[in-house]
This record gives sequence, structure tokens and C-alpha cells, in this order.
Amino acid sequence: MKRLLLTILSVGTIFTVQAQLRLQSKPIVGTEKAYMPVPMIKTNVSGNEFPLAPVNETVIANHRIPSSAFMANSIGNTTYDLQSNASMGNRVIQYNGDVSATWTMSFSGDLAAADRGSGYNYKPSAGSWGTPPSSRLESVKTGWPSLARTAAGTEHIISHISGAPLNMESSPAGGSSWTNSSLPSVGPPEVLWGSLAAGGPDGNSVHA
Repeated sequence: MKRLLLTILSVGTIFTVQAQLRLQSKPIVGTEKAYMPVPMIKTNVSGNEFPLAPVNETVIANHRIPSSAFMANSIGNTTYDLQSNASMGNRVIQYNGDVSATWTMSFSGDLAAADRGSGYNYKPSAGSWGTPPSSRLESVKTGWPSLARTAAGTEHIISHISGAPLNMESSPAGGSSWTNSSLPSVGPPEVLWGSLAAGGPDGNSVHA
């Protein structure tokens, strides 16, 4: 009886010791995380990035511009490529929805351009562009026009004439009949390639 009791106690002691050893053998995990270094990923930034998700969920953002937003209209033609001559004047103006445009026009296809002059076209606010012109506004060879419109609705175009004062053509906006005059140039040096603007207290003065 004593041997049986001793054996039972011995077995119980062995199981207790093994259980304690098994519990003590578990690794102790600390509360601090181990941070491992990661390689830096270089990203090229263009400045045109968009957020991955809308900032305001109630707003639907469409970053694609439809092709219908770009509409081309042919308002005139020219074979004369030297449009600026280092002195670009006002070529397109907008006034209360009306749009007027001018350019150096020629159809000769050469640099001499004996027919060179001012091409002009006009689009009213509630209408379409006119027919592309087939002849210049001036009766003489000119070039590099500059356009302005006064508050009264009169448009003026000044342009270069070789060896002479600046040429001026005047007409009501969108008109087909132009009045010619000369704009004197005080010099030397003379103004050869002018730029025109409208202004003044009442908006009816032109300044070259």
C-alpha cells in the first residue's frame, strides 16, 4: 500500500515538473515591434497627379477632357509663315462675346509676297465665323497687323508699310467696308512694326 501511494506521488510529481517545464519553455514575446529597413522607392512627380480616391465623395471627378471641347474653325489662309517678325501685336480680340481676328495674309507662296496684307475675320457672339477672306484689306502691300476695338464698336487695324508711316484701316466691328488712313510716326527712330490698343476714359481712344 505504501509502495502504491509512493508510486502515485512520484508520477504526479513528474507530470507537474514536465508541465512547469513546458510552460517555461514558451518564448516570451515583447511588446516592442521589430522594424526592418525597406528600400526607398523613387517616384517621378510631374505635378499633374490626381488623388487615388475623391477627396469629397459626393463629387464625381472626371479628369478626362472630351474631344468635343476642342473645336477647330478655319477662319482664313496664308502662305506667309513670318507672322510675328519679332513684334507680335494683338491678333485676336474678344469683346462682349464677339471675336475678331487678323493675320498677315498672302497666297503667293514666296517670301516676296507681293499680295501681302491683312486678313480679317469676325464672329458675332450669337453667330459663326465669316467666309475666309480671299484678298487683303489694304490696297497696298502691308504686313504684321495689330487689332483693337473701341467701346463705340469701331475696329482699327494698323500694319507695317515699307518706308512709310503705319497704315490704318477702320470699320465697324464685323463690317466689310474699311476706311484707310495713315498713322504718323515720330522719329527717328520710326515705328515700323506697331502694336495697337484701345482705352482712355471712355474706351474710345486708340494707342499705338
